[in-house]
Amino acid sequence: MDLDLSHRFTFAASTTYTDMDGRVVDLTTGDGLALASASHTLTGSSTTYSTVITSNPVFSKTSLETAEKSFVEGTYSNIGEKMTLP
Repeated sequence: MDLDLSHRFTFAASTTYTDMDGRVVDLTTGDGLALASASHTLTGSSTTYSTVITSNPVFSKTSLETAEKSFVEGTYSNIGEKMTLP
């Protein structure tokens, strides 16, 4: 189970991976895209959101702050209304 969970993050930009037994594992989310995608769709709106930080920066204090800002400013309800988070 731990290996399977780690693969969710390792292959976050992919929609499938092949496990060590040769089985194809589907990693798509509810909108049919990869977990890490810049264009996730909402069910009740044409609004999209991203789970990827622009330009895929190397981890640093600045990139973490960018990710946190994106999380706070880029969160929407399923009908496209902007949500505020603490």
